[in-house]
Amino acid sequence: AIDRFAVAEELGFDALSEPARVRAYEKARDDGEPAATGLVAPLLKGSAEALFVIAIPLFSHGPKPATVEERRRRLVGFVSGAVALERVIADAVEEHGKTALTVSVEDLDSGTPERIYPPAGIPGSGEAAAASIPLTVPGRRWRLRFAISPSELDRRRSAAPWAVLGAGLAAAATLAAFLLM
Repeated sequence: AIDRFAVAEELGFDALSEPARVRAYEKARDDGEPAATGLVAPLLKGSAEALFVIAIPLFSHGPKPATVEERRRRLVGFVSGAVALERVIADAVEEHGKTALTVSVEDLDSGTPERIYPPAGIPGSGEAAAASIPLTVPGRRWRLRFAISPSELDRRRSAAPWAVLGAGLAAAATLAAFLLM
């Protein structure tokens, strides 16, 4: 839950005082589409979670502006929201356990790929299997990488196929013994 008094302390924050936010708001305005920042510092005091902000441009009434100049002229404001990436990922992989699945996220729009989750300094574990997928977050390109550790892969390997084979062989042997009598 967010403390409404903590939020009240942040009223009056100038969203255009931070370069990453400026780039996202300008991109949203000029493209006429939602745009996201890279990771930015949280506004709420006492919060250490990095987040990204999605800005959605609002234009005056009428058809969608067709040109950049028209979008700049008809812009009336933005709707924006902050997303705590770490919480989203933790909730998404919670059912698999903290050590079962490793998730990392790279921001591909920051020049060279920049790991934005987990935070730098948190080591990854050895990997038995991994896969990567591209993801477009409004106006940004990310790469999600999923990996499973060798110990987790071994733990999840099932003995069920061997049990079915054994039961089938036992049934076949019993049937063969019955028929040969």
